[in-house]
Amino acid sequence: MPRKWTVEKVEHKDPRFIEAWNALLNSWRAEVDPEDPPYPSSVDADAVLNQPAFVKTHFWAIWDEVREKILGTSTLVIIDTEDNRDMATLDLIVHHDHRRQGIGSALLAPALPVMHTTGRSRFTGETEGSIPAGEEFLQVLGGRKILETHTNQLALQELDRALLQTWLKAANPLKAEFAMGLWGNQYPEDQLEGVARLYDLVNDQPMGEIEMERWKITPDLIRELNRQRSQGSAELWTYYLREKATGNYVGYTEIAWRPEKEFLAKQGMTAVDPAYRNRGLGRWLKAAMLEKLMRERPQVRYVRTGNADSNAPMLKINQALGFKPYSSNTQWELTRDGIEAYLASRQPI
Repeated sequence: MPRKWTVEKVEHKDPRFIEAWNALLNSWRAEVDPEDPPYPSSVDADAVLNQPAFVKTHFWAIWDEVREKILGTSTLVIIDTEDNRDMATLDLIVHHDHRRQGIGSALLAPALPVMHTTGRSRFTGETEGSIPAGEEFLQVLGGRKILETHTNQLALQELDRALLQTWLKAANPLKAEFAMGLWGNQYPEDQLEGVARLYDLVNDQPMGEIEMERWKITPDLIRELNRQRSQGSAELWTYYLREKATGNYVGYTEIAWRPEKEFLAKQGMTAVDPAYRNRGLGRWLKAAMLEKLMRERPQVRYVRTGNADSNAPMLKINQALGFKPYSSNTQWELTRDGIEAYLASRQPI
């Protein structure tokens, strides 16, 4: 019979929670990213304390008996915009020494009333290939696989520098039509309409077997991202391409770096407007960004990025650069009704 655990709603600004949560996350990261050193708590604090206003996050935790260690957490994330108002994201983490003891199931229950109140009937989750217990649990919950992905890694010492120069030289004829520019953490206020149109390209990436509306990216949303980034420690670079004749933004690539994790850069979105694809713009953007990264952040040893296994065009570019599979991930869809039925079938003491 499953044990009855005490689940607490957490005030995520509590420094004591952040320190214990960081310890839990570092134990989890040691399974997923075994080559990485533990992250300082400031990294995880930044992730929860500096969120956009449209992101509503709820935390629950199960502590050990002396309240020094967190055994597991659940995090319900609701994107509070006009789109996909039936959806949420649920993230469950259980310490590897305390799995298969009913902690994950106990952490599910408090999320359900919030989902009812906010009208959310389904949610997505993610499992890591290096932690089989996660997939086994979501299968028991009736989860449906919607997308297979990988985190791919580029070791910069293995990068073919000559290839970068080849791609940059191939872009020379394109400079008559397109201008490349750079944004830092803050997007210019007078360009937010164009930035929003670029961000709208996120809707063109593979979403897997899930039905959802296109996210409507607005200048107000981008303005809120500006506010969030002004308060965090991450450094973001965005290279963009603009068509000279029309002034339209046609593509961009982003990379993020933190001084607390100086060995690593995270490659974000790279996207080109469908009307301008197959002309080498994506290769130009990627080559320019990697050249800048190596020149200005020589301490970076690795670049990691997430790619859907079905995203053949981007995988082709990344594989040519030398990105290799680093870890596997699976995206899942679960329903509120399915979770309620599962929990009703259990008999806690």
